[in-house]
Amino acid sequence: MKLKEARLFLSGYNLLTSTKLKELDPESYLMGYPNMRVFNAGLNIKF
Repeated sequence: MKLKEARLFLSGYNLLTSTKLKELDPESYLMGYPNMRVFNAGLNIKF
């Protein structure tokens, strides 16, 4: 088997919040739950 193609991908959402408010996230919902940080990573390999 010979490797034809390999692709690594990374993505993220809501990684940084720029604010002086320490307790409150300006993008949080009214329910009081903070927004989650989302990280995605993957690897595609073709032989």
